[in-house]
Amino acid sequence: MTADIRAVLRDALADVLHKDIGELNDDTRLFAELGLDSTGVIELIMELEDAIDVRIDPETVTADVFETVASLVGYLEAHVVHQSAG
Repeated sequence: MTADIRAVLRDALADVLHKDIGELNDDTRLFAELGLDSTGVIELIMELEDAIDVRIDPETVTADVFETVASLVGYLEAHVVHQSAG
């Protein structure tokens, strides 16, 4: 599932940031390296919700979730597994 989520994340980031993202590494920093900003976070959440059919409550998301690719993928995997089980 990680590879699928990573591919969806790459596509969503490309749409939100309006640029080619290329390969993402676990330690790629979303703000510092890719240029994601607070408005982009909101757009990214909406893109991801549509793409992987998950609902993300903004109240449960901390800045740490958007630190790196690995932290965001981990958060998404936990929510996708949790929602599909519930």
